[in-house]
Amino acid sequence: MSKQAAPSSPPRGLSFPILHLDKWIRANSKRLVPPVSNRQLFSASKDMILFVSGGPNTRNDYHVNATEELFYQLKGDIAVRVRPLDGSKPHDVIVREGELFLLDRWVPHRPQRPPGTLGLIVEFPRGYDEHGNPHKDGLRWYCPECDELVHEALWVLERIDEDLKVIMNDFWGGPVERRTCKGCGHVIERAGAVELKGRRVTAVKKASGKRVSKKKVAHKTAGAKKTAKKKATPKKGLSKKAPARRR
Repeated sequence: MSKQAAPSSPPRGLSFPILHLDKWIRANSKRLVPPVSNRQLFSASKDMILFVSGGPNTRNDYHVNATEELFYQLKGDIAVRVRPLDGSKPHDVIVREGELFLLDRWVPHRPQRPPGTLGLIVEFPRGYDEHGNPHKDGLRWYCPECDELVHEALWVLERIDEDLKVIMNDFWGGPVERRTCKGCGHVIERAGAVELKGRRVTAVKKASGKRVSKKKVAHKTAGAKKTAKKKATPKKGLSKKAPARRR
């Protein structure tokens, strides 16, 4: 961490230091990497889960948790794909730069963050159910073809910027049957980065055309030079003498 972003000592008698958010983001930008692209602040807090998420992220899962979730969009616009609990169709909630969005508890949601975006997210400890058991977080994958639930992973959250990556890697690194829809047989593939155009979320298009390696370029250039040299050099026995002038 740079000297500028180093936290100061906590105010006298208190637990947490004052952080300069912009400096903290610059110091931790290299840690905001896909698939989740998030990093937690004040991780020792017992009453709040606070983290920054950057773009791009690469997700086709839905996160489910027992508490409300507050999105504050610092830079750029994002779309949060939600599956409402009233059974209505999944849709995107667009959160513009500078806006706040408070998500209801238990709503399956998928933050879709285009490249270059930044957001601050506030969550809360999950608490316990009526039997005294800790509420579990969930990650769900639905079939993009028939919308059937393909897989759900449940776990007791410990750290938001580490747990999600572990669960996702377990899903993608597991047997293909785990990613196969039992309803239609479709196999879920990894998601790529997205971009937001108006209110429409689309996949980031890859650059068209094949890349040519430097070795191939050098080989082609050398070949072209040899060909040009051969054309410029006249063959023996075929040179023509200039006609003699008549006197």
